[in-house]
Amino acid sequence: MKSMASFGLVVVFSTIISSQAIAADKDPRGKVLIAQYDYPPGYVTEVFRTEVPPNGVAPHHKHPGIESGYVLEGGGKLFIEGQSAIEMKPGMTKIVQPETVHWFENGNHKTVLVSTYVVEKNKPLMTVIKK
Repeated sequence: MKSMASFGLVVVFSTIISSQAIAADKDPRGKVLIAQYDYPPGYVTEVFRTEVPPNGVAPHHKHPGIESGYVLEGGGKLFIEGQSAIEMKPGMTKIVQPETVHWFENGNHKTVLVSTYVVEKNKPLMTVIKK
């Protein structure tokens, strides 16, 4: 059990709907679910690989838990409400606190991200905020 907990912490800090790891299916937004765990109690931890197309934009949104992201390639601007824009580059990570509105604007290249979400069970992973 200790090794599983350690693995979970490594995933969260180095980088998102049942309790088993899931074979990846790509959705229209370029998100691929890599793994999913019913952990910690009352939460689900999900790990995604996301490809953001050139000039792609993630809308203003929030999550019912923490999001941790890691840039594998490319990069763009991460906006977190109430903060200055952050220029994200390969090798960089950022944590977004629960219920915090944020969005991402890609440059003129493909960006690949690995994101880990630790969110409350039975809540939608993401809520889009109309701006």
